[in-house]
Parts: sequence; structure tokens; C-alpha cells
Amino acid sequence: MMIYTFTEAGDGHANEDAIAYRSYPATDDFALCALADGQGGRSGGGIAAQTAVLLALDTACAVKPESLLSPLRWVDVCSAADRGVAAAPDTGYCTLVALVVTDEWVVGASSGDSAAVLILDHSAVILTDRQHKNPPVGSGAAKFEGFSAKLGMRWRVLLASDGVWKYVGWERIIALGRSVQGNQVADALRREVLQSHRLLPDDFSVIIIGS
Repeated sequence: MMIYTFTEAGDGHANEDAIAYRSYPATDDFALCALADGQGGRSGGGIAAQTAVLLALDTACAVKPESLLSPLRWVDVCSAADRGVAAAPDTGYCTLVALVVTDEWVVGASSGDSAAVLILDHSAVILTDRQHKNPPVGSGAAKFEGFSAKLGMRWRVLLASDGVWKYVGWERIIALGRSVQGNQVADALRREVLQSHRLLPDDFSVIIIGS
């Protein structure tokens, strides 16, 4: 399983996105990933995002591996991260997508408007399609939606902040995710944004996981 990451600040401000990944301690077959986007317009969004991804993965690593195959357990994991962000000093609000990828499944939960998509040879599923935008992560009351999907023979999971999917669009993201080499997907998506914008209009972050 290969994991590629990229994050870059939008033009004119500090990067308030955060990404993190690690292997589950007991097995290399479980890849844990999280992406968060700090809410603009108030202070502490970047700190909230960094705190959220680390708390989510720390909490997931303390769960039995078989439990991580339950979307409801990921709702618990992300809810714990939400409460932790709310209790931490100097934090604002953010989004959060956190998940595990195994050799057969992708399972996780999300809240906000960051996103995850499973790309297969002839189909794709936006895993975070039913998520709630409010209350935000960091409020202590965020509502998380769990998700799960079975992987195919050839697959790719892509996590993206709204600075990616809003400007590229899902049809193009899925096409590039399917056709471009894994280590080049972020560059291809970034070029798509810059075709219509001279500079990045928002923070731009992706995690790409593939077999």
C-alpha cells in the first residue's frame, strides 16, 4: 500500500490544513489517515486542524484493529477528537475526515466539507457525501457520519480539502485519480486549479492511498 501526501497554503495566508497518516501499531496492513481544514474567519483554525488529525489517529491506534472496521467506531474516534479540540487552548474550528484502509476495506467518518472518494476502475464513491457541515469540529458537538466501502482489484482512495474539490470538480478528480500515477496525482490536481486561477485560491491538501 502506497501513500502520497501534499499540502500547500493558498495565496496570501498561512496554511490552515493538516494531514497525517501512520500504520496501525500491530499490523502494517492497516493504514490510518486523517485530513482537516481549519475554518477561516476566526483565529485558531490551523491549530484546531493539527490537533484534530493527531487526536483522531492517536485514538484510532488505541482501538482494537477489528473495531476499526466499524463506521460507528470511527464516529466515536472522531467525536473524541472533536471534544479534544474543543478542550485544547487557542483552538478554533475545523473539518475532519479520518479513516482506515485495509487490503479489502476503507472505513471512516467525517464532518465538515473536506472529502474522501474511493476510485475504482469503472466506478467511484464519494465516501463523505452525507456528512454534516455544522456544528464544526472543535465545538464539542460536531456530527460525524460513518462510511465504509469494499475495495476492488484496482483502487485508489483520495482525501481532499475543499481547496481541491471545489476548484477541480469531482468528475475531473476521479478521472485524474484513475489515470495518473499515484505520486503525480497531487501535481495533476494542482495544475487543474491553476488553469483557471493564477494562484491557489485556498489551501490545497490531498492524501492519496493506493495498492
